[in-house]
Amino acid sequence: MYFMFLPRGQLSAQHRFTLDRLAAEDARLMIVCACPPDHPTLTELQGQCDALCWKALNGYDFSAYAVGLTELARHASGSDVLVLNDSMLGPFAPLVPFMEQAPWRLTGLSASALAENHLQSFAFIVRQLDAHFLQAVTEVLSTEWSYDNSNAVILLQETRLARVASRHMSVGAYWYTDGSQHLDLCLNCPEQMLEAGFPLLKRSLFDKFAQVFQDPQEMQALLRRLGHPAIQNEPVCGG
Repeated sequence: MYFMFLPRGQLSAQHRFTLDRLAAEDARLMIVCACPPDHPTLTELQGQCDALCWKALNGYDFSAYAVGLTELARHASGSDVLVLNDSMLGPFAPLVPFMEQAPWRLTGLSASALAENHLQSFAFIVRQLDAHFLQAVTEVLSTEWSYDNSNAVILLQETRLARVASRHMSVGAYWYTDGSQHLDLCLNCPEQMLEAGFPLLKRSLFDKFAQVFQDPQEMQALLRRLGHPAIQNEPVCGG
């Protein structure tokens, strides 16, 4: 399930790259797209996925996750689902093996101790998605409400998801940092993570956090080596 935030309705080169990579996966694709209503891009996207959901621009990514997971639980109960938002570039390695090998019911690609131990919500996996899973996490993931403030999303949804879910199921992550050396592995060690098999690259290295964690020229060179188009500074994941 790929969440795309398109406030102007236009697909970027980043989105097209990701869609091409996802099309090569041995899996079905749901897109949840936040864009202006009835935008022509929705018609284009229909031809690139197996299921398409539109949502309004407000609500941030957790509102999109709630919409997509609710629809999948209703129409494809028992599916294994990898959820991904467009704050990440790639994938630069196949995603299906992460789904097939995930040892926990709720699996993050990475986790951090920042604020509290939590799964980083840009990408996570749900094994055997069904109504019981949604009920277990309804405190943080619901179609009945959403937040329009990033701090609320982080503190009341992202950092709480693993804690709430762990009362009912196994929860874990492939990569984890306790904060003693790195705040965020994807920001502090992007090249090392890719070399270790991590399949994604944070877009914020090229806009919001450009020059904070990594040298911008080195990051652009990394993109070229990965065959990814240059990044233009556009909003992501706000819807």
